Amino acid sequence: MNPISRARRRCLTERDGFWAFVMLSPNLTGLSSFKEMLVYDKIVGQIVRNTLVYTASAEFTGMFLSLMLAIAPDRKIKLVRVFRAAFFMPVVTSSVAVSLVSPSSARTERYYQFVKGVMLFGMKD
Repeated sequence: MNPISRARRRCLTERDGFWAFVMLSPNLTGLSSFKEMLVYDKIVGQIVRNTLVYTASAEFTGMFLSLMLAIAPDRKIKLVRVFRAAFFMPVVTSSVAVSLVSPSSARTERYYQFVKGVMLFGMKD
């Protein structure tokens, strides 16, 4: 049996104790355990309510801010060039970082030699 069908079978049945779980056939309870958990357990209800409120507010806020940031570079606002530069800075920064770390260029190789020299002998004036 695969894990999904095993989990489905275990959540819809009830067994008493470990040996009853291993040896005896289970009692079919259906969705009554979920009903009991959601209706009578106040902590689970509060957890579900908090999760729904957080998810709804985070999704709305995230979508709204994303839309505003996507529209902003095309608007006629002050400092639009600064905003565009800040907007594309992560793309440019990652490319520059990769080019500095990549040992394929001669300049980077000289930089590695300099760092190795400083680490071995210390900085000398």
